[in-house]
Amino acid sequence: MARSWRDRERHIFSDPNKIHPINHQGKFFQVPGIHLCEPSPQRTPVLYQAGRLQPR
Repeated sequence: MARSWRDRERHIFSDPNKIHPINHQGKFFQVPGIHLCEPSPQRTPVLYQAGRLQPR
């Protein structure tokens, strides 16, 4: 997916042949269509944690 976005040399924002619907249906959420967020400049997703680590 990371290579399906902007190509500045060819003036293409996204390649429709490389973008596919997600259509995820899980226990807590569903994603019915395509992922609309452009990747970050480092091209690797940022991971978030919603909890807190307990000190050792």
